Amino acid sequence: MLLHPMTPRRKCQRLEDGDEGDGVDRLSDLSDDVLLDIIDRLCSVHAAARTSILSRRWRGLWTGLSEVVLDVDPCKAESVLTQLALPMLKCLDIYLNRWMTPRQLSAILCVAARLAPEKRFAISTAHRVVGDDTIQLPCFYNTTALELDMVGAPFTLPQSGEFTALRDLSLTWCRIDPAALLAMCPSLRVLEINDCCALTAVTVHSSSLEKLSLCGTQWEISSIDIAAPELKELKLDVEMTDEFSASILVPMLQKLDWDCSFPDHNVGVGELWRLRSICERKIYGYHVVSMYIYCDPYRMDTYRSFEQVITQLPVTKFTVLELDFLTEGHVFGSLALHLLRIQPVIQKLKIVIGDHKEKEPCPISWPCEQPNNWRDESVALMDLEMVEIVGFTGKDHENDFIRLLFRGATMLKSMVVRVSYKVSLSDNGYKKLCEIFREYHHGEGYSAV
Repeated sequence: MLLHPMTPRRKCQRLEDGDEGDGVDRLSDLSDDVLLDIIDRLCSVHAAARTSILSRRWRGLWTGLSEVVLDVDPCKAESVLTQLALPMLKCLDIYLNRWMTPRQLSAILCVAARLAPEKRFAISTAHRVVGDDTIQLPCFYNTTALELDMVGAPFTLPQSGEFTALRDLSLTWCRIDPAALLAMCPSLRVLEINDCCALTAVTVHSSSLEKLSLCGTQWEISSIDIAAPELKELKLDVEMTDEFSASILVPMLQKLDWDCSFPDHNVGVGELWRLRSICERKIYGYHVVSMYIYCDPYRMDTYRSFEQVITQLPVTKFTVLELDFLTEGHVFGSLALHLLRIQPVIQKLKIVIGDHKEKEPCPISWPCEQPNNWRDESVALMDLEMVEIVGFTGKDHENDFIRLLFRGATMLKSMVVRVSYKVSLSDNGYKKLCEIFREYHHGEGYSAV
């Protein structure tokens, strides 16, 4: 509130005798539902429990909360949970703030299962489970969402029963068999698997699953087997072993986002080049495939070829291709031409040239120049409209590749060449680039910056 400088402030008036109230506790006369709503807004079970000191009316009310979040010592968790009212609980979220034994964790899970939270049960910790015994995961028959985030905890599944109401399942850092657990979840819709310990082979077979996310960057995956006729969304972010194999049957898929990386020297693209990673994602309505490819002239042997790998991955009909080359000074034109022929109907092409070494031009007999007539070849890129090249250094083979693009992309609308900081406007390579622009196109849309 703003006061005029000349406006005097009102003085606070002292209460007259009897104005302080009649001493009647009207708050405690409210219904249990209203009081529980007040307690729930405290956002802390510990604070909620302390309301018991207000009066006998408040004592134990906190145990009827519908949503409970616990940050608790594992030694005390079981006793706290046993005080909660069974019919009222909707959501239960437990964070265990100290190390624990498998027996303690099993006991906590058993009590939580008896509470049967209707909407969601989540349990997590940043601490290790100390001991070699396995942890028995009980059935949560009535819970619709289950989250397990337990560092290295080795779970065993129930010998009988099903998670009949479960719709959402999230597994993080657990040591568990997702395929066996999935077989006990007949109504599951969403499955998230994040860095599950020692999980090297992933099998997901489900007739109800609609969304799957598999992120296992800490463990190399040897095989992926997905059969989900109702799956609509799929996200993969994994590192592959040498023996990697994949079978993905998802006829109803609508949204795909995946990123696969490979150990060094594993996948060869020709003689000199190695595929480090490949990913696909959807950006502003475009299906974008990105590859990171580097040159390794000192090791010619690879476990498998690029063509062998690409047939096993869920590559769709993408419209944007991004190629990130670490060239080490070698010629990339022949390789890029080969990749463009795999999917010639792209609309946009982006090439990033990473050149960490200065070297003499490669002899015409070098593998990176093969076939040695690649400069004279052509590829029909009738749909290509936009090209962006980043890191242009002005070498002859870079200008030769740009000329090749102009010949093949007759419908090209724009080309932006971002010049390396090492290049000056007086360099011959830059001058040749400007000549190519003048030769093939006039007007706006083509620039070197």
